[in-house]
Amino acid sequence: MAFFGCTHFDGPSDIGVGNLNNTDSPPPQPPSTEPIEPPVVGVDPPQPLISRGLMARYMINEDTSGTDTTIVRDFGNSPVDMDVVYDNGGDQFVEINGHRGVQFRGLSDSHGLFCPGDENKFERQIQNETQFTFETVIDIQDIQRGSRIMYLGQKDESGLIQISIPPDENRISMGWRRVQRVVEWPLDYKSFGRMTLTFVIDFSHPDVEQRVRFYLNGGRINPINSPNIPENQVLDYFDANETLMVLANSATQDDAIEGIYYYAGFYNTALTDNEILSNANRLLLDDDTP
Repeated sequence: MAFFGCTHFDGPSDIGVGNLNNTDSPPPQPPSTEPIEPPVVGVDPPQPLISRGLMARYMINEDTSGTDTTIVRDFGNSPVDMDVVYDNGGDQFVEINGHRGVQFRGLSDSHGLFCPGDENKFERQIQNETQFTFETVIDIQDIQRGSRIMYLGQKDESGLIQISIPPDENRISMGWRRVQRVVEWPLDYKSFGRMTLTFVIDFSHPDVEQRVRFYLNGGRINPINSPNIPENQVLDYFDANETLMVLANSATQDDAIEGIYYYAGFYNTALTDNEILSNANRLLLDDDTP
């Protein structure tokens, strides 16, 4: 079942991963076998969530269970709520160890959280900007080829930011079509359960290594590959009335992920290391209180 009749892209290889092997950047290396230790959280009293540059914040804290809920509320300014799409009996809202979220089961399903496809604040607040941050609290339980954690772009999957897990399951990638780049980081998702993931774009940064960053539970993770990301690129690939934002699937609804989404936040700025750690500290303890 598909709600958007669009051209399908097959994951990271569709958006230019082949362009990484050039004279300006070394070829991708196998992920490290060294275990990644998340930072210690919850030692200090958690601070309020950072709201600098906040576009949208989905606490996914709907006070319900089962499949009665049809939207997830946006706690940001000018809220744009997300539609909940269920596709089998295993999709439902749950509360686990005091944390509320929505659980999606089945890798061949069209389930997910979908932002309305008309012109919305994501397009207005990101268009022609050089910075962007996405953070989520998630428990990834199973994947298929290139399962999507987040997709932001157009309905036909052109002009996108996408975050996905490649088929080898031990890494995570973020790609964007405009500059034909994909960055990958090691992530053994089966070792962590519920965790915070934060992705930062800062094309205006003078240091190429700072322009795309990934954090696990508030700690920065070094990339597997180092593509030559041009400075001062802008996020200018949105078309009016075509913007779509999706969690747990792709725009074509055939790249499902299996797991529990507890929280998602979007910013039109590049959060700092300290801000990311502060939010992770708070979210790992409480992802339901705005």
